[in-house]
Amino acid sequence: MHILSLLEVVNLEGLWLKLRIKFGQVNIKFVLASLVISAFLLYASYHLYNDYDDYFVKNEVVLQFEADLVMDSFQAKFKNKRQKYKMMRANPKDCQGKDLAVLVMSTVAENSAKLRDAMRRVMFRDNPRVVHKFFIGYDEEFPASTLVDEMNQYNDIVYYSGKGDYRNNYLKWYAMYQWHAAYCSNVKTFVKLDDDTTVHIPRLLQWIDRDFNYLTRNVDDYLLCCLFIGMLPLRVKGDRWYISPEEYPNLVWPRYCVGFFVLTSNSTVQKLLATAEKVDFFPMDDVLLAGAVPEAAQIPIMGFAGIRSEPTVRLCSPDGLPYSFTRHNSKYAHMIEEDYQLLDDIKCAVY
Repeated sequence: MHILSLLEVVNLEGLWLKLRIKFGQVNIKFVLASLVISAFLLYASYHLYNDYDDYFVKNEVVLQFEADLVMDSFQAKFKNKRQKYKMMRANPKDCQGKDLAVLVMSTVAENSAKLRDAMRRVMFRDNPRVVHKFFIGYDEEFPASTLVDEMNQYNDIVYYSGKGDYRNNYLKWYAMYQWHAAYCSNVKTFVKLDDDTTVHIPRLLQWIDRDFNYLTRNVDDYLLCCLFIGMLPLRVKGDRWYISPEEYPNLVWPRYCVGFFVLTSNSTVQKLLATAEKVDFFPMDDVLLAGAVPEAAQIPIMGFAGIRSEPTVRLCSPDGLPYSFTRHNSKYAHMIEEDYQLLDDIKCAVY
């Protein structure tokens, strides 16, 4: 009786051991399956967030407009964000023989169309050294037929498939960098411009030829602009410039270029694109792309007295060249004309 009980115990222990092994195998398979599913969901959610190109929220007008264009695929790359988009392919002849590329942020709004027209008539006329392009994304109210007519007439609009509102200006600016790098890398000087900024192009070219009073002489990489130092992120919810502590935790912005006019070199554009992949994204375009990214790339950001919202009328070079060649906040077409005349009328005495 005692021996039989002992055998029964042994058999029960063996059965229990087999059951534990089987359950263990099931648990391992379950854990592995769970890990695979979790990895897939993380991968899918990452790409849905980072690669989502707004396709599913675009209306039929926008989708048909894009289908009729010849576009190349691009991707904006930051450390914590990826965004795929498409952009119009450039004409290879657009940048041939040019010294300066001026790329202008614009929108599909009616007033922006009037600003573009004024810029063409006032700023960009008869400048064989300059290629200019207006960059436009989509919007809910999208005047496709009107925009097509304008594109065919002037051949100076670059459409990209990202949303063209203020909060997404970072992609418009990034697209400018990528357009220059992909299609216009033979042009040594790059300017990013807002469409409410008047520029006296002939005077700008004179300062480029003078290396901006030696600031850029023998310097390969730099950003030249109206420089801001010690500015604070705006924490007021609802404001267009609001940045949450989660988006940017630091208390002070890095030194950065105010975005209405930023001038740089072709080699700098290439380095900024390469360095952006190492910088965390936040939705403040000028601080991000003309502040945090160049800081990470160790590219100097330099202020120049001629780049101001308001012209410094009395500042002149020793031989009589006015410093001022920009005026910001030219909000309407007539102001482009008036502000250009104001810049043109600045005269310097030569002693």
